[in-house]
Amino acid sequence: MHPIPRLLISFAGALFAFSAVAAEPAMSAPRWFKGNLHTQSLWSDGDDYPEMIADWYKRAGYHCLGSCRRCGSEQSTG
Repeated sequence: MHPIPRLLISFAGALFAFSAVAAEPAMSAPRWFKGNLHTQSLWSDGDDYPEMIADWYKRAGYHCLGSCRRCGSEQSTG
């Protein structure tokens, strides 16, 4: 799959997750969500495994996390 559609699918999924979590009665006060929508792991330019990164963000109080992978960087030339 081309990287742009994959990115759009990830972004759409994040927006859906936000809308599902934010669906509250109309009388409630506005609420901010803490998130990172572009995180790298060992499978791209990062320095840790995706599971370890997700665990850190969860313990740090984040509501959502988006992971990114550089398409093509891990492909063999032979």
